[in-house]
Amino acid sequence: MGRRDVVRLVLLVDDYDRAIDFYCKQTGLFSIDVNFEFGPKDRNVVLIYNNPRSPLFLVPHRAFTPKMRASIGKQAGDFPFVSLPVEDCLRSYDLLQNAGVQFVGELAELPYGCQAILLDPFGNQVCLFQEY
Repeated sequence: MGRRDVVRLVLLVDDYDRAIDFYCKQTGLFSIDVNFEFGPKDRNVVLIYNNPRSPLFLVPHRAFTPKMRASIGKQAGDFPFVSLPVEDCLRSYDLLQNAGVQFVGELAELPYGCQAILLDPFGNQVCLFQEY
């Protein structure tokens, strides 16, 4: 699988550095793949999910129109905008809670697995799940 075959998910944000800090530093879920400026107020930022079995690029994009700004934190309404598979949901939940990440509710044991839903700094919900 080449880099062109990987899913890229655009995330509207109001600040590139805040997205990088949260997704790469605070959660450790992603690493920086690309980060360079190409204009006075724009950057190309691409984050890669740190799970090689689930290739995904997250592309934070600074919202610059009123319509885009109104969508920050609401890209999937009240539903998680992305579900990320994890090896151990309970461990991930505990580690991220200790890192100050805010969750929506508690860890949920479901018939098919375990999930935890976190909030990013923009108001988006991100589901971490472990399938049994």
